[in-house]
Order: sequence, then C-alpha cells, then structure tokens
Amino acid sequence: HYALNNSKSTVSYDDLEVDSPYNLYKNKGLGPGPFNNPSIDSVKAVLNPVDKDKGYLYFVANIKTKKVYFSKTYAEHQKNVKKLQKANGYEN
Repeated sequence: HYALNNSKSTVSYDDLEVDSPYNLYKNKGLGPGPFNNPSIDSVKAVLNPVDKDKGYLYFVANIKTKKVYFSKTYAEHQKNVKKLQKANGYEN
C-alpha cells in the first residue's frame, strides 16, 4: 500500500505490477526505507508489558477462533503451532 499511496484493504493483481522500489513482488530484499512506524503506545507496551510476570515470549493465534496461545519457551510455542496447524488443516 505504501507504494500506491493508499490504504485499501485488498491488493489487486494490477497493484502487484506497480513500478516502485517498495514493490517487493518486483524487487528482491527490503525496500529502500522504513515501511512501518509503530505508535508510541505500541513501543511502551513492548517495553512495559502488562503480563511481564507471566514470562511469555511467544504467541500464536488461531485465525478461525481468534484464540491466542501464549508460551514461555520456544519448544512450547512449537507445540502450539503444530497443534493449530493440525486443527486448521496445515499439517506438514
């Protein structure tokens, strides 16, 4: 959307052909500059998490149920990912 200078919620096939250094469908790697800017509230939330005493480092969400699964370790996170992949038909 940055290359198109709009905030449409969907991208068309024509949009993928736009000649812009920010069009990563046509250009490899990252764009020439920043492509997102988090709000100050987002930065504060990362630096001062509400549930920091719980020690969560990872999360994965089920897009069908909108339930979020948090985990403290990478191994636990991988279990949650595999469980959701299986539940949603994305098993490897």
